[in-house]
Amino acid sequence: MMSHCIMGEPSLEEAFRRGIRFYELFTDDIRMSLENDGDRTYFKVAFSHPELDPQNYFLDFWLSIWYRTIGWLGGRVAPLYAATFTYSKPKEHAEEFKYMFPCPCTFDALQTSLVFDRAHLQSPIVRTPRELKQFLALAPLGFMTVPGDVKSFARQVRAYLLKDRKLPLDFPEFSVVAMNLGMAEQTLRRKLKAESSSYRAVIEDIRRDLAIQTLLKGGSSVGRIAEMLGYSEPRAFTRAFREWTGCSPAEYRENFQKNVRRSPDGELIDPVGA
Repeated sequence: MMSHCIMGEPSLEEAFRRGIRFYELFTDDIRMSLENDGDRTYFKVAFSHPELDPQNYFLDFWLSIWYRTIGWLGGRVAPLYAATFTYSKPKEHAEEFKYMFPCPCTFDALQTSLVFDRAHLQSPIVRTPRELKQFLALAPLGFMTVPGDVKSFARQVRAYLLKDRKLPLDFPEFSVVAMNLGMAEQTLRRKLKAESSSYRAVIEDIRRDLAIQTLLKGGSSVGRIAEMLGYSEPRAFTRAFREWTGCSPAEYRENFQKNVRRSPDGELIDPVGA
């Protein structure tokens, strides 16, 4: 509903501010502000009850949601000057931050914030209501991937591979993809290389994103997830997952479950009770 609410705003900054006001109507658990200072805009976030998020999982995810939403609305990666966090640098997944927030990250800071290029936030929203519907249909996958340029060839390849949203995944030959995108194999391969990407990299990004999404939803065994993602055996999937995240699928799900609260009857509930 928040996404639908902000679509009609004239700029990314106004959409940002309207989205913040939207959440202020419903909860005091998450305090947010958008403050301009010179050529920079500071998006600040604080939880009223940080003790409910001891590993800062939900805080990181909340920042990621906003960063990727702004990138998606504008059709390209939103430039960041910096990201600051009030907690200490995590030992187990520190490497993930350079992918989540491609900018200098400072820990043990006085506030948690993302520092945007103010000029970029004056850009208009380039997405349509139809595109929003498609984006939300894939949620939360869209919030877990780094936003790419609207016209990037890696994005076009990814969109083609996910157009049917069928599982298990079946990746066609590169020649088939190139033909459907209306170009020669060598041309598409050269354009992907210019973006520091490749067909294999796009496939691995899709597998990683869907793996994490499916894993955290629960209900599927590691073997079943491996099969859905097109791996010949669970061991190959586990090896790839460890390369992506630094831990096995079982360890990743266990760490996630440690970061959510349980109701008195044992059911999992949101880490921050908003």
